[in-house]
Amino acid sequence: MSEEVWEWEIRVDGLVQGVGFRAAATMLAETNRICGYVRNSTDGSVEICAQGTQKDLESFLEAVRARPGLGSVDQFKIDRHRPEALFSSFEIR
Repeated sequence: MSEEVWEWEIRVDGLVQGVGFRAAATMLAETNRICGYVRNSTDGSVEICAQGTQKDLESFLEAVRARPGLGSVDQFKIDRHRPEALFSSFEIR
């Protein structure tokens, strides 16, 4: 029996634009079996839509906090829910 897939919409505040954060998040997503996307927001934050098991999502978020490229993470705001549709990979938008 497979584990349930969750979707976390994550807003990342801190020094996260222009410092390789999206590339680092993409590498960490692939390492942690996460599908979805990462993109810059106009307010200077970064948005991540991440899909995976609860365990994989927790590992991904911990890794993003610890290794955000050359930037730094001040805080995460997370909306957790079941996905309406599934992504098949992780990409930078």
